[in-house]
Amino acid sequence: QRTGFLAKSTIFANRLISWLLKQLHVIPVYRREDVQPGQRTNNLGSFRACIQYLSKGGTLLIFPEGTSFAEMKLRPLKSGLARIALETEARHDFGLGLPILPVALNYLAPNEFRSPVIINIGPPIWVKDWEVVYKNNPQACVKQLTAHLQEQMEALLIIADDKEQENLLKQLTQLINGAGPADFEQQQQLANTLRQMARQQPDVYEALREKTLLYTRIKQRLKVSEKAFEKAPWQRPLGMLAQGLYLLLTLPLFLLGVLTHYLPYTLPAHLARRLTDEIEYHAAIMMVSGMLLFPAFYVLEICLFHHFLSPGRWFTLAFGLSLPLLGIFSLYYGQHWMDLRQQFKLWLIYLRKKELLQKLAQQQADILSLLQAPSPSGG
Repeated sequence: QRTGFLAKSTIFANRLISWLLKQLHVIPVYRREDVQPGQRTNNLGSFRACIQYLSKGGTLLIFPEGTSFAEMKLRPLKSGLARIALETEARHDFGLGLPILPVALNYLAPNEFRSPVIINIGPPIWVKDWEVVYKNNPQACVKQLTAHLQEQMEALLIIADDKEQENLLKQLTQLINGAGPADFEQQQQLANTLRQMARQQPDVYEALREKTLLYTRIKQRLKVSEKAFEKAPWQRPLGMLAQGLYLLLTLPLFLLGVLTHYLPYTLPAHLARRLTDEIEYHAAIMMVSGMLLFPAFYVLEICLFHHFLSPGRWFTLAFGLSLPLLGIFSLYYGQHWMDLRQQFKLWLIYLRKKELLQKLAQQQADILSLLQAPSPSGG
């Protein structure tokens, strides 16, 4: 299916990039913050392009907040999406059958490359259902449809009132789940509990925040990951020994993987930091640049291998095919090496400072008890 996009006008400044974006069906939008002081935004051409694109059966991807940011909240939606949808249907006397499909992205660690994201898709909103309201009062209809979409989107998101509450939510999620995968329903319920507690039981909320902060500080002082705690290394010393032996035997493969992948693995992060200070874009830049750099380096390394070692076609082919496998193995090896280090560190803490771990366990029990405290409404 043909899909177009809306993007801020500033990325169209370069003529070559502008041509490329237009080939990819990207339509520029002129935001207030993107124009010079004293100038007015004029998006009539953009609206016409969107209506024409949808009328021909295309699909538009629109980010209705109008900006990108790393916060667990939904900012007020711009009215442009509702205007485009309603005016497109009105051009066809509400017979086009145009739906708006709400899609919510819940980033668990938006600043970290390869971090999890929960994608929720809501039920479609059929624009033709708003025909009567639109024909009576188009402006009021735009506002009502925007408000309805805001409500639908909020039901698909994990929302915190502010940055402090967002940090508390992340700390509590880690405390409850450890290093395990996050569950959307659980996180959303926890977020709603915190928001309700902050409004109705501010004293309990403050006690919860302070205990969680103390718990987090103890964890940070230990400098041990959640995954290490889950494995309880003092219960499996032979497992640690077997893991260490495996890492020792496979060390040559890891070193070869690092040698062939160090530059294409590290360059995307440097490139992202050089291109923009907005951390919301770093992961996307790293992904795109990595898609270009890894194949380029593979071709270069295969050529160098064949030129300097002259092993023959079959050995060169085998080397080329092994490169992606070596990269994956090196990543896997590095994760297991860090895991083993963390387990060994926690094992030493268990031997020397067992009382600190006991204090941590008590803090965790106190926090869970506060979370389960009944609300004034009996919920």
